[in-house]
Amino acid sequence: VSPLLTAAPRRRNSSPTFRAVSQGNNNDDGNETSEPKMPENSPCCPDLKTCCQNVATFLANAAATSNTKSKNLASAEHIYSYMRFLFAVLQLEPECCVYADIYVRRFVSNAQDTFQIHSGNWHKLLVGACLLASKYVDDLSMNNRDFATALAGCSLQLINKLESSFLKAMNWRLHVPISEYTTRYFELASKQDVVRDWHANLQSVKPYFNI
Repeated sequence: VSPLLTAAPRRRNSSPTFRAVSQGNNNDDGNETSEPKMPENSPCCPDLKTCCQNVATFLANAAATSNTKSKNLASAEHIYSYMRFLFAVLQLEPECCVYADIYVRRFVSNAQDTFQIHSGNWHKLLVGACLLASKYVDDLSMNNRDFATALAGCSLQLINKLESSFLKAMNWRLHVPISEYTTRYFELASKQDVVRDWHANLQSVKPYFNI
C-alpha cells in the first residue's frame, strides 16, 4: 500500500450537518471542550474506499455507454485508483466524495444535451467536483493553486476555467440539503456485488500527478 494512502490527515472538515453536538465527550474533570469522535462508516465519516468504488463504477459505466468512440476506455478500477490518490495528495475529507458525486450528477443532468462523460473528460469532471466539494466542506480547503500544483498538466488558469465552467453548468447551486446528502451517502456506502480488483495502483495514475 502506498504511503500516500496511509498518511494521517492534517486537516479537519467543517461539515456541520451530521456533527453530533448533543453527544459531546464530558470528561471526569468537567472539561467539555474535547470534540466528540465521529463514528466510522457513517454519514459524518464515510467509508472512502467504498464511496470511491461506487463513484468510479458510475463514471466508468457512463463513459462506456457514451456515443463518443474511444479505444482507451477507463475502467472502474483505474478511475478508483485516480480518486484514491487525488484524495490522498490533496488531503480531501471523505465527505468530499459524497458531495463530489452529487455535483457530478447535477452537472451531467443540467448539461445532458451538450455533455457526455467519456474517456477524455472523466478526470476533469472529478477534479472540478472535488475542488468545489472541498471548498464547501472543509475548514481548510485546498484552493485552485493547490490543485494546479498537484495535478500534472493543469495550470492555475485551467483550474480557474474548469471551476467557472462547473459552477455555470450547475447554475451555481452548491448547497446540498441534508436529505440529499443522506440519500447519496447510503447509496455510495453500499458494497458492490461484483467482485473487482480494487487495489489502488499508483503507477497507473502517477502521470496525472506531480509526485
